[in-house]
Amino acid sequence: MKASVVIIDYKRKKYILDALQSIKNQKGIDLNDIEVIVVKYYQDEKIDNYIKENFPNHKIINLDPNDPDHYVGRTFSEGIKAASNNLIFLLEDDDMFTENKISRIFEIVKKIKNYDEYLIIHKFIVTDESLKKLEYIERKDGSVVLNINNRIITLKYNNSSIILHVKDKNKLIDYLRKICYVADQALVCYFNKRIIKIDEPLTYYRRHEENVSGSKFDRKKLELELQDYQHIYEKTKCKNQIDGIIIYKIRLNILYNANYKISLKEYMEYLLLFDKSYIRRLLRIILYKLFKNYLKRRYMGKIYITDLNIQNT
Repeated sequence: MKASVVIIDYKRKKYILDALQSIKNQKGIDLNDIEVIVVKYYQDEKIDNYIKENFPNHKIINLDPNDPDHYVGRTFSEGIKAASNNLIFLLEDDDMFTENKISRIFEIVKKIKNYDEYLIIHKFIVTDESLKKLEYIERKDGSVVLNINNRIITLKYNNSSIILHVKDKNKLIDYLRKICYVADQALVCYFNKRIIKIDEPLTYYRRHEENVSGSKFDRKKLELELQDYQHIYEKTKCKNQIDGIIIYKIRLNILYNANYKISLKEYMEYLLLFDKSYIRRLLRIILYKLFKNYLKRRYMGKIYITDLNIQNT
């Protein structure tokens, strides 16, 4: 069986050799069957030589570091476009595969007969920068909750825990290219009911200072994430994306005195999502409508906020 592995690296260079080595160290496979595609925003002779020396089947894509469109969706889409195989593993530069990941996925793929296109997603092991496993609580839905510097963080998806089997690459590329940040959720919604969940941890997800940007709320980032959720919802009609749309409109309006309108239809769809988070959603709307100052203090006490053009209250 053959597969492509798309590795994306921004401008860090710090971790990518670990990611590459985790592919080289795979057990039970022939590296000649693995196409390694590295998409990065820099040129580095040491890294390029490592790729050329260790992977007989490789592609190196160096994107313009000054290109303003250097977001996750665009970067992954460039790698997917270059992939020669239908089976595509995703890997971010600061994560790593477990030694049996590719061989285990090969075993699973051989048994899949019903779909031409599907997504496989599996659990992950959360580590610190030095790859020491962090303590966390694992929920029944596969998400994990951990405490980092007295801040509670919930992680549900991870790009490096996603494997794609794609038939129509052009359609997927066009959709994914418009995603700035939430590529994992975009992919889960895109494949919708064609998702195979694996109850095994096959990726090391490394937490470090450079990937905690999700807790730093500058206005541009919030607006781009709102655009992501709106794009996903428009293209896939994935109902749970209305949750992201409402949350980000509220955050922008509360923190930056923005004027993002929340329509009656959006409120209704938001409150008609009957799941275990229903009470939390209802409470959020009550706070937004009746206790905005309290909600503002709550946001500002729990997150890092940059470029904040309002006064604290």
